Amino acid sequence: MGEERIPEGSAATPYVVVIAPPATYVAQWCDYFRSIGWRVDWVSYAFEEEGAVAHIRELGGGRPWNEVWELLREGRRARRLLDRLDPDLVQAHWFTGPGWIMAVARGRPFMVTAWGSDVLRFAGTTPLRRLLGRLVGRSAGAITYDAEPLADALVRIGLPRELMHRIVFGAEADLFTPREPDRTFLRGLGVTNDDPVVLFLRGLDAVYEPETVIRGFAHACKQRPCNLLIRVDHPHSAGPFARESAKGNWARLLPVVQDLGIEDRVFPYTSIDREDLPRLLSSCAAFLSVSNSDGTSVALLEALFCEVPVIVSALPANREWILDESYGHTVPVGEPEPLGEAIVAVLDDPEAARAAAARAGSHAREHGDAAREFAKARDLSLQLLRRP
Repeated sequence: MGEERIPEGSAATPYVVVIAPPATYVAQWCDYFRSIGWRVDWVSYAFEEEGAVAHIRELGGGRPWNEVWELLREGRRARRLLDRLDPDLVQAHWFTGPGWIMAVARGRPFMVTAWGSDVLRFAGTTPLRRLLGRLVGRSAGAITYDAEPLADALVRIGLPRELMHRIVFGAEADLFTPREPDRTFLRGLGVTNDDPVVLFLRGLDAVYEPETVIRGFAHACKQRPCNLLIRVDHPHSAGPFARESAKGNWARLLPVVQDLGIEDRVFPYTSIDREDLPRLLSSCAAFLSVSNSDGTSVALLEALFCEVPVIVSALPANREWILDESYGHTVPVGEPEPLGEAIVAVLDDPEAARAAAARAGSHAREHGDAAREFAKARDLSLQLLRRP
């Protein structure tokens, strides 16, 4: 990427603490800064995970005074932790939660990264949360976002637009490239026939609309023989709470599969090595991302880099990547039948679907390359470190 690497342990080595929930792209974020010679420690939020130097409990919300009490408690804990670690800069991922906590803790330069639903679904829902958002705006050195609807939502809360910088997590261009389909690989994940495979790997939490996916797939399956490969573990955390949450979600959804009579067409799987994701994506006929709330989905970018036909919910953030129907299919949120019809359309004309995927892939590589986006994060961090 052309950046000058800072020797580890030198006097010029910046020390950054990243407060964030566990996620693959958080690990990549930390790895990037380490690769250019920065010292990085990760403090886990919400899910307690191995590899974190400390953990901050998730704010539970509920009644406003409970939310205030939890915020003050975690803010004091964060202040004591940061006094001990003594970083040059804190990078707080999630506007709500870590962003609020840093605004209360104060005492350290920090930047906040908005992810999507943290802003779109929670940040402006009560007067208290809007007040906390404005407090973040007065305290943070910068706020990054990955889709214009997030910036618009932050402005509505009362934050200044000049504080915001667009940086997406992005996909790795050297890893996510189109591959030849590999039916042997799919059989290794449990797919027992050679019919086309539709992939859903976003997660089973309600925000990702897994029941809509299942019912939409059932609608398609009545018209065209196909399979649904669905990830049933937690997409971000391997901790005990996340395992139990994912297990409970699948236990709730499995009867839906059974009632629809598609058990022989739905194949649950758990996480695979990241290096194998391009093989998985390239072996599938369609990729589904139909969340009811979203910023820029890294999983969507990875699919686009691999030039897999995509079907996404008609959210403003998704339309930044699927510009029109010549790039892929958009469907209404929470409506199984249009989703099923979109799946059928992809299966009926795979050549047109692949042409649209190639067009969308070119657009994604131009605007969502992880290397370029991480370099933007580096430059912004350096700006904050140079401020008096």
